[in-house]
Amino acid sequence: MPGIEPIILGPSVHYLTTTIQSSCNGACKHFTEPGIEPIILGPSVHHLTTTIQSSCNGACKHFTEPGIEPIILGPSVHYLTTTIQSSCNGACKHFTEPGIEPIILGPSVHHLTTTIQSSCNGACKHFTEPGIEPIILGPSVHHLTTTIQSSCNGNQEEDCQHHELLYIPRNSQLD
Repeated sequence: MPGIEPIILGPSVHYLTTTIQSSCNGACKHFTEPGIEPIILGPSVHHLTTTIQSSCNGACKHFTEPGIEPIILGPSVHYLTTTIQSSCNGACKHFTEPGIEPIILGPSVHHLTTTIQSSCNGACKHFTEPGIEPIILGPSVHHLTTTIQSSCNGNQEEDCQHHELLYIPRNSQLD
């Protein structure tokens, strides 16, 4: 199906883990096994937004235009996270474009966040370069791809990996 290809990471990123969780009062769904199992969510929330921002003291890049643009990260930007959630503050990008369908959340689940980050507590799903596999969700959702958080120990600047260029293609084929 048409969609967003996995983002290709450079050689500075070695360990990534996939965590899918919701604000369900502690009862969260985690994908920590090598095989990512589908998650079936109920029918309450119909709009999701894509917010891509970095820990840049409020100076963040938001993808709110119909076309997802490349984002250029400078040396002062150490973290980049992609969050898909049902709540929207201000103008939001809804998944109504070809390739991505809205995720349907149940009445007790208000936020769904898909995060791939470098830190790992316990057993993790590791994605090694050159590519990152897409996250496979249940029947209502086809493919979602997210990245990235640079490898950083203790938020120490000298220990962080910098990503100078990140490009998210659109309307690509996912197998």
